[in-house]
Amino acid sequence: MPENKSPYQIRQELLGMAKNYAENMFQMQQGIIERQFQLAEEVMVKNEEQGMKMFQQTTENLEKYCQGYPGVEQILSYARQFQDFVDNKDKK
Repeated sequence: MPENKSPYQIRQELLGMAKNYAENMFQMQQGIIERQFQLAEEVMVKNEEQGMKMFQQTTENLEKYCQGYPGVEQILSYARQFQDFVDNKDKK
């Protein structure tokens, strides 16, 4: 028989899911940026000018997408989005 969860337990689960999602997104972005830097290094060996352009673009992407580790506000934002989905608030 399924266990009935209290609203607090549901909120705790939503927060946990949101935290995991935020951390996974951050790690994925970090991995992509890291790989782009590696590719820029490889390209630089063959074509220094093109490699420098890739480094510059990757640095801009790093500043744009990886401004810092996900904080409370970002995690709460994801949790609210998950809750809106559960509540069918995204339906139009």
